[in-house]
Amino acid sequence: MSLDQANLLKAWQHYIEITGCEKSKIPVKTINNCQNIIFTHSDFIENPKSNGVFIEIQPSKIAHLKEKFVIFDEDTKKDKLIDPLSFAFPLLTMHEKNQSFYLPIFVIDLPADFFDFRELHWF
Repeated sequence: MSLDQANLLKAWQHYIEITGCEKSKIPVKTINNCQNIIFTHSDFIENPKSNGVFIEIQPSKIAHLKEKFVIFDEDTKKDKLIDPLSFAFPLLTMHEKNQSFYLPIFVIDLPADFFDFRELHWF
């Protein structure tokens, strides 16, 4: 391992300790492939006003998420999430003893009305 790689690894370890994000480990065996969304470079749009980026979710990805995580509520006559939905990224893989975990560095909770919009989605 080069010195640059070692320094980067130490920085990640330090970040994980400081932020406490290790508490949000996700056991690999609890993640199903249908829960994975792969973002491409074109899904990230720079926002110069906020010195950040927007993540654009294309209609095909939204349809996939709706199929897996949304049901129609007969009482309210509206779609609703089965469970709260979050995006976690990037996912680092950790191995402890005989178990593997994903460790998200950032977690974004989606609002309950996320699927009510008909246009492209940004967050």
